[in-house]
Amino acid sequence: MSDTNTQNTINKIIVPISNPDSAEDLLRLACALVNSEEGRVIGLFILRGDLDDEAETIDQLEPLMEQLLAEGYTVKLQTHKSSSVARGILDAARDEGGDLIILGVQHSSPEQVVLGTIGENVIAAISCPVLIYRPSRTEQKAHRIVVPTDGSLPAKTASRIGIQLAAHYHIETEVVYVQPSYRSRWEGLGHIEQTLEDIPNTEHVKRTLITAQNPAQGLLARLNDDDLLVVGYSGRSDFERWLFGDFSRQMLMRSRCAVVLVSPSVQTNPLFHRARKGFNRFVLRLTPAEQEDIERQAFDMSAANLDYLVLIGIAAMLASLGLLANSVAVIIGAMLVAPFMQPCIAFAVGMATSQMALARRAVMSLLIGIPFAVLIAALTGLLAQGRPFTAEMLARGNPTLLDVMVAFASGVMGAYATARKDIPSALAGVAIAAALMPPLCTFGLGLTAGNLDLGLRAGLLFLTNIVCIAIAAWVVFFLLGLRPVLNKTVERVRYATLVAFALLVLLTMGSLVNLSANTNRSQQVVQWLATAFLPAQIHDVEVQEGIPVKVTVVVRSNTIVNETQVTAIEKMLAEKLSRPVHLEIVFQQTISAP
Repeated sequence: MSDTNTQNTINKIIVPISNPDSAEDLLRLACALVNSEEGRVIGLFILRGDLDDEAETIDQLEPLMEQLLAEGYTVKLQTHKSSSVARGILDAARDEGGDLIILGVQHSSPEQVVLGTIGENVIAAISCPVLIYRPSRTEQKAHRIVVPTDGSLPAKTASRIGIQLAAHYHIETEVVYVQPSYRSRWEGLGHIEQTLEDIPNTEHVKRTLITAQNPAQGLLARLNDDDLLVVGYSGRSDFERWLFGDFSRQMLMRSRCAVVLVSPSVQTNPLFHRARKGFNRFVLRLTPAEQEDIERQAFDMSAANLDYLVLIGIAAMLASLGLLANSVAVIIGAMLVAPFMQPCIAFAVGMATSQMALARRAVMSLLIGIPFAVLIAALTGLLAQGRPFTAEMLARGNPTLLDVMVAFASGVMGAYATARKDIPSALAGVAIAAALMPPLCTFGLGLTAGNLDLGLRAGLLFLTNIVCIAIAAWVVFFLLGLRPVLNKTVERVRYATLVAFALLVLLTMGSLVNLSANTNRSQQVVQWLATAFLPAQIHDVEVQEGIPVKVTVVVRSNTIVNETQVTAIEKMLAEKLSRPVHLEIVFQQTISAP
């Protein structure tokens, strides 16, 4: 084992392995790169079924791990269960806080390199640097490391890694610059020195200039079968500019020697490195395959089919009966049945990806389901006429900003559960139904009972909740990577306008709920004061929100209101409002003629 990892910040390398035949090359490469003092290498095996089903493969990997441990390397074989291999690698990398992921590629033919669907999805969604290793076609042991450079940051990173590998294996390092014949020799040497600047242990590095019109062909002509080619890459999206650009792709396809592609952010400032690792632990990025799956699922969820209507009818009836009976258990049962999560999530996916056809389809499902639920609630209310309003109904008729926050959290939960297959979507469905079905049924019951004030307040709560759920889910999907593909300026302006309109609607609904809550609170205070001061008359009640709530009231009475009575009423208001209250009385004594 070498002690050449000075200033090495690669403390944890994760190596996804599934094939025992290729595992040794990948693990030994990781051992050569990891910090020799504090670092460790994790051989990651993804389980998609039971452990017993993969026991044979794991048994084949364990002797290799024991051999590396005996050689002095800190390695560990770790299993991670997941619904898909790509998602398991991404979750393990995030949970373990990996500094580097090493993936292997295969050359199925002399001119074809296969990364595989798993590798493509991991590279597209991974939050930490990735190193790609393609073994030699001749299976010869490397005797020289060649690093092509153009003076860029990726080339500098590749040079650093190449020098580190050369020191570990005690072989020669050669940094190569390819330039046309009309370029000055000093210009090429300047690019090489710029690349090696600030990299330790470069005194024994060989500097080589190659004259060629095509950089890839010039480099390939110089490579031997026993070389190890280390190339830096950069660029994101479009599958890393189709597997890291034309030059890197040609090296992978045509080179007979082993090839290593290095991310430019492998080595970085230690403080920034730790901050990035901490941030990445709380960031989830969806793979392209997962994004496509969510879009297909959203299309199915947006359909207003027979099952959707049957479930809404049953849920509306249960919720209405639970509200009338003041039974929390029955209301929870209605939440378990209600399917309102489906069109809400489908609408959010459509908006996040700018698929207006999907969003319209989801809105149509809501426009069919909402009146149907109100109708069922109204019919249930007609069968139970004469019953007093219960506490559960009155609670939905008194919307507050806390209800808005609950709805927003429900939307976040719904979107996250849809993206994460390991989380039961039924849990998110209950959260969303809790914010939608009871107030919607209270709206129908209030209209049937002739209490327009209660019904309209419950309807306002429902509309606010559904807007909050949709926008919250939209934001979550956008952050997870579901983004619109906007190729034209007109499309970008249209989408930005849509986002601004959605935020305006959200702020408007929140303001209406807050205004409704303040108005309702003022009405309650008036009722409580009127009862407390009987037989006196109260006028001009003013309620000022704040801490404490300031209540000013004019009291007209033929008997004097004393300080003890005022203190007791102030205490009563504070208990009912669950907030400190400052009560001021303007007393007007009335005198009646005999």
